[in-house]
Amino acid sequence: MLKKLQKEDPRIKIINHSKNLGPYHSRVEGVLNSKSKYIVFLDPDDMIFNPFLFEIFYKLYLNYNLDIIEYTVFYLRENIGKVYYSTNPMSSHYHKYSKKIIYQPELSNIIYYRPNTKIYSSMTCRVLWNKIYKRNLLLKSIKYIGNSYYNNYYILVNEDTLLNVVIFNFANNYTNIKIPGYLYNIRKSSVTRSNNEDLLRKKSISFFLYYQLFYRLIKEFDKDRNYLYYELRGFGNYLLYLEKYNNTKYFLSKTKIMINDIINDNKATQKFKNYLKFFYKSILK
Repeated sequence: MLKKLQKEDPRIKIINHSKNLGPYHSRVEGVLNSKSKYIVFLDPDDMIFNPFLFEIFYKLYLNYNLDIIEYTVFYLRENIGKVYYSTNPMSSHYHKYSKKIIYQPELSNIIYYRPNTKIYSSMTCRVLWNKIYKRNLLLKSIKYIGNSYYNNYYILVNEDTLLNVVIFNFANNYTNIKIPGYLYNIRKSSVTRSNNEDLLRKKSISFFLYYQLFYRLIKEFDKDRNYLYYELRGFGNYLLYLEKYNNTKYFLSKTKIMINDIINDNKATQKFKNYLKFFYKSILK
């Protein structure tokens, strides 16, 4: 099918990996092989929902030369075939107050908190698939993460967060447009939701690699480790996975080294250190 389309449109490139390298590697290959000034990511089970999306974006780019544009999303529940709309809290906040473009340093802060609060945000900036990015910004972020990750890490979960933390610190500006542009398919068999035993085993290792690498990457940006504090609240899920599916002793020893390293980090707040000591006291014995 792809080869047939390629004959009709020579701009189409087919890149084949001999084995499944995961979403991060595929996205990097796509970025490196592209020529466009801007890039949109599309997960394989989703679709671009709005035929006018890129026309709207093009007009925004001409006026503002934006680094990142986020658009809203429709969701499709596979089991019931129902499409519904989910309001992005970031979008509703910034448009309500006519603050349509966000610049640094506020731009990097929205990774950690909801706008104008100190409340940790689980909604903002985490995913790649509902945004348009400048290619140069992506190249810079990929370079910062480095070849060691590209060559050695196979991460099934949260790879969006890893890349976006870097992207939102390097970007100069950002906006979101209150127009649905993406249809996200919610499937029980997806990597995020599946309870397949083999997949859960792989995900447990993936969680470990994610947190290990996330800590290394976030140090430069997260001065008081606030975002790391938010992320590590989900570390318990990883520990449950490890206990059931892997060599717990090995991974817990590695986890202990990382947590002790954070506790001895002079830039981390005392509140953050106390949290780690309390939550992971069984590991730190």
